[in-house]
Amino acid sequence: VMVALPQKEARLSMLQKHLFPPRLGEDVDLTAVAEKTEGFSGADIRLLCKESAMRPVRRLMKKLEAMEAEAAAAIAETNANGARHKGHHAALPQEQPHIGEDDVQAAILADPINSEDMQAALAGTRPSA
Repeated sequence: VMVALPQKEARLSMLQKHLFPPRLGEDVDLTAVAEKTEGFSGADIRLLCKESAMRPVRRLMKKLEAMEAEAAAAIAETNANGARHKGHHAALPQEQPHIGEDDVQAAILADPINSEDMQAALAGTRPSA
């Protein structure tokens, strides 16, 4: 049984369902994206949305890694200074750097899916039909 590919209005509805504020930046024109996705199936649209959403996630992972490295460096410096002040070089208990849930949520909201993310996802996603 052949199922017809979604028309522009249906593609726009699917895009709006999968991509919505606050994770979607104001610069993304979903109507224009719907026009560019002629020939895409519903599964193709879902894949496009996932691909565009992964770009900010990758940026977030880099930010979190940098935040953890900074926190670890600060802890190491504090431990080194504490050992020097005590007059010995014994190893102090190591604190583990911690990134809080609030930090993660703030980072997520600070970097929504933008038009560049959508263009890159469009360039890498082809209709399967």
